[in-house]
Amino acid sequence: MIKLAESGASSGDHAHLFVMLDIFSRYCPGWMVVEGQYAQVVRDWIERVVADQAPIPEGQLSIHADRGAAMTSKPVSELLAELRIGQTHSRPHVSNDNP
Repeated sequence: MIKLAESGASSGDHAHLFVMLDIFSRYCPGWMVVEGQYAQVVRDWIERVVADQAPIPEGQLSIHADRGAAMTSKPVSELLAELRIGQTHSRPHVSNDNP
């Protein structure tokens, strides 16, 4: 969550930044800033970003996200299943899991 700048936003207003990033090439195919976490908005955004990058071979794309309400919602989960996109929501557990 990021705090909105003073230009037009009132004090205490917050926004959410969603970023899709290819971790291998560090390319950012899409991002958006929204005032709230709405499942349908996030679903439409993911669908648009994936369509813009088409064709993506089946089973090649995975999305790792936090456990926010929008990313774990039914509309987003159904879209990812429909597009055959893997999803993860947790950190890997390894023996040297120190920060």
